[in-house]
Amino acid sequence: MDVRPSPPAPRPWRGLAPAKRDEQRRRRLLDAALELFGNQGFARTTVAGVCSEANVATRSFYELFGSREELLLALYEEIITELAEGMTLAMAEHSGDLRHWVRAGVAAVIQPLTADERKGRVAELEVIGVSPPLERRRREVVRAFAAMIDQEIDRAMAAGLLDPFDKGMLSLVMSGGVTEALIDHLQTPKRRRRPVPELVDAITAVWLRALAPR
Repeated sequence: MDVRPSPPAPRPWRGLAPAKRDEQRRRRLLDAALELFGNQGFARTTVAGVCSEANVATRSFYELFGSREELLLALYEEIITELAEGMTLAMAEHSGDLRHWVRAGVAAVIQPLTADERKGRVAELEVIGVSPPLERRRREVVRAFAAMIDQEIDRAMAAGLLDPFDKGMLSLVMSGGVTEALIDHLQTPKRRRRPVPELVDAITAVWLRALAPR
């Protein structure tokens, strides 16, 4: 039997347990990344800049994230999770009417990324072309949203909102189309943009024509 004494538990730092301290530092770094990546861009943001914005030591940064790219990926995953959960809930709440169901799904993606354009720029612009692994993840996300749309279309067919049809690549085109519409919106000067409700309505009309052309 091993009778050696157990190693001492990590000491709290300023009243915080190490795990709680790291959780708070991670949150501050993610918030700082959103502010800097979303405003000045990933390419123009340094680790030192993120640490200064977050009031976190550089050494602590590398204890939590291996690189600037890893921080960007973590922020991207957080935004995408928010969108996916919001889309699923919104479409479930409006499942009795085809137009309301479609508009709810579109709005659940468009509104968070335009209400806080930092999120929109991170999710739709800053992740593009950073590295092959991040580009692969971005493509996986587009396909994952397409799969979610496929599931929602199947539910709508089962509920009688849509006549059965062969979906083919429709969901992938719908998912990619929203991405391109958001990029176009974010890159258009604000004085020339259409209001967000009009953007949601325009995308909704396109989806409805694709889903129920008759």
